[in-house]
Amino acid sequence: MVIFESRPDALPQVAALSIASGNGLMLKGGKEAKHTNQMLFGLVQRALEKYCPTTAVQLITSREEISDLLKLHEFIDLVIPRGSSQLVQSIQKAAGSIPVMGHAEGICHVYVDKGCDAEQAKRIVVDAKVLSSFDLSHVNLRH
Repeated sequence: MVIFESRPDALPQVAALSIASGNGLMLKGGKEAKHTNQMLFGLVQRALEKYCPTTAVQLITSREEISDLLKLHEFIDLVIPRGSSQLVQSIQKAAGSIPVMGHAEGICHVYVDKGCDAEQAKRIVVDAKVLSSFDLSHVNLRH
């Protein structure tokens, strides 16, 4: 089960990983992106129709469902919360004996168009992805 806050880009990414690895998946997105999540989930369902049961990927819509699902220790193998430290900590506390793969901080995505200014893009990517205390001499930007 993957629980994510207002990051609808997580839905197709995680669904693709689940499908490719042959695993079922339950997704819970934040209320801030409810309509986007429903639209993306519909696309995932349409894509699944040709290859496997569409029930392999499910979208959970309420917080209450999460509490109930976290009691199903014998059926849920792993919970991955993606979002704030508060979200991760609350899921870790509620999951009981279900393993939780949490993290310390969020994930940052950077898109670099092939027509960009390479030096400017390098500065943006390094700023977004790397702490300033690291040695940056190895960073190489290709497009």
